[in-house]
Amino acid sequence: TASHQPYHETPLPSGGTVDLYERTVILVDIDDERFFAVDLFAVGGGEQHDQSWHALTTRVEAPALPWVAQETGTLAGPAVEQFGTWTDRWGRERGDAPAYLTGIRRASLDAPAAWTWPSGLPEGDAVRLTLVPLGGPAEVAMGRGWTPVALEPKLDVVMVRRTVPAGTPSRFLTL
Repeated sequence: TASHQPYHETPLPSGGTVDLYERTVILVDIDDERFFAVDLFAVGGGEQHDQSWHALTTRVEAPALPWVAQETGTLAGPAVEQFGTWTDRWGRERGDAPAYLTGIRRASLDAPAAWTWPSGLPEGDAVRLTLVPLGGPAEVAMGRGWTPVALEPKLDVVMVRRTVPAGTPSRFLTL
């Protein structure tokens, strides 16, 4: 388990501070050639907790969830252009990662679901990400993008969000 406070004593826009920020990762060997990781991330403080994932530059194979497409804009909002500035729900002016992702679609994550990034290699290797919603449903969003510094390669990004009463911790479990 690793714990550190990247936001130590930084006031949150919703009040309070981050009081929990830790991760536990276990590598499980299946046999000499196969393995998987169990990753438990815990965060407390504030009322919105996000965790995002990306892997290979290949297109991700997404699970069959009840996806709702956002027709325009970015993860920051339907009226926010890619790399544009935007105002978050706490009134802060921003120009960061949520404005980098386009092609947004969202769904409720009520049960474990898996995303697979095929490697394209002859061996058929892939990266598989299984999200397990702990403590009830979460929102999952997907988009594709990059940063203004490195315009290529574009990456598929999966983000899970938990909205909780202020100060309630969230736990994110991935395999």
